[in-house]
Amino acid sequence: MSISPFFGLDMALRALQAQQTGIDVTGHNVANANTEGYSRQNVTIVTTTPFAPAGMNRPASAGQVGTGAVAKDIQRARDAFLDTQWRSEAGSQANATNRADALEQVEVVLDEPQGVGLASLFNDYYRVWNELSNDPSASSLPVRTTVVQQALSLTNAFNRISTQLDNVRTGQNGEIITDVAEVNDITSQVVDLNSTIVQIELTGQAANDLRDRRDSLMDRLSQLVQVSSNENTDGSINVLIGAQVLVNGATSKTDLFTAPNAGNNGLVDVTFGSGGPAATIGSSGIGGRIAARDTLVPKYQAQLNTIAANLITATNTLHTAGFDANGTAGQPFFTGTNASNIGVNTAIQSDP
Repeated sequence: MSISPFFGLDMALRALQAQQTGIDVTGHNVANANTEGYSRQNVTIVTTTPFAPAGMNRPASAGQVGTGAVAKDIQRARDAFLDTQWRSEAGSQANATNRADALEQVEVVLDEPQGVGLASLFNDYYRVWNELSNDPSASSLPVRTTVVQQALSLTNAFNRISTQLDNVRTGQNGEIITDVAEVNDITSQVVDLNSTIVQIELTGQAANDLRDRRDSLMDRLSQLVQVSSNENTDGSINVLIGAQVLVNGATSKTDLFTAPNAGNNGLVDVTFGSGGPAATIGSSGIGGRIAARDTLVPKYQAQLNTIAANLITATNTLHTAGFDANGTAGQPFFTGTNASNIGVNTAIQSDP
């Protein structure tokens, strides 16, 4: 047995093919330098089996002769641990960002402390009452009219702010519904990619670009809900929120649903499956919107309602204890019970 005369040519051909693969992958890396979610790829070049293989009939020679090199595989330069860490922090960041966005809307609504908010209106309200107290006679009709008008400005502000805070909550609720729909769309794409990746990698090839696309979807998903994932031996992944399995390999998935809130207030709860338990949202974008809608904004609504209720009670207590310009017992100055329905008594409006 001897080496073929074309042995050197075959070795050179394999070497050229291996290096050409490296050049092709380098070109692919350069072309995707600015592609979001792309992972740089590396070619693994290994030596081929030397000549001749071990055996009793091996040729008598100084030793085995190398046969060159081939491109064994193409792998992504990606760290699964860093992916997990990033996704955990991305969810927390999205949670904080969405809560901050909601509070910025509340800040605009309240228009404090330098804008024309409740503070300046209260100052004007107390000022005109003080002017009227200096001359409460029937001849002070212009001042009485000013008191009514200033009170109307204050109550209108209460009504407006209350409505706008409701709108902030409604807006957050709409964003939650949109985000849940995006979660379901992403999980559908992950299942499809799982199936394709399994089919490709059964042949022994690495589906690098498809894995990049799947990782990009997982990155976005981690901003919406707090997720974890594990890879199966066939290359597919399972996706979980808490202990709830959103994606089960390449076979199935469970959708999130938005069900009407038990309080029947036009808001929604996020459930795992139709009619299922509450979804384990965790510290994530959707979690931040739920916190803003159900905790942060209602806190300001409650404070606003307390201020309005105290104003109604204090003013009406004093006003009903007095008499009008004709000596008739006083009526309640304000109507309503909170910021949403506070108003000035229509009888007083028509005749200060």
